[in-house]
Amino acid sequence: MSDSDRFIRAIELVESAGKGNAGLLGDDGRARGRYQMHPAFFGRFAGRGRLGDTWDMYDAQIMQAFAAWWAREEHVVVWLDAALYYHYGHVPDGDPHGYAAKFRAAWAATMEEE
Repeated sequence: MSDSDRFIRAIELVESAGKGNAGLLGDDGRARGRYQMHPAFFGRFAGRGRLGDTWDMYDAQIMQAFAAWWAREEHVVVWLDAALYYHYGHVPDGDPHGYAAKFRAAWAATMEEE
């Protein structure tokens, strides 16, 4: 598993416990799917879907685009910073939701999946 695939899987584990439930809604209906994406995230990273794609497949394509963008933008890829950016919309000075610890645990779980 590549680091970008591991990042995407870890986000899935944090956001939906890896259940892969495309119909899962959170944040009072503002987030959906296995990655709990907000509509604003689509605007930056969404490409065109393909006929026959499910929302879950489309969400996975968006996560791949985000991971590729992050890897291009950063000279040293720090996936924890990418996770914080994903969760907060920027890399915060603090972590009031405790997302870093959740992501670290999920990243470790992806290592055990191999």
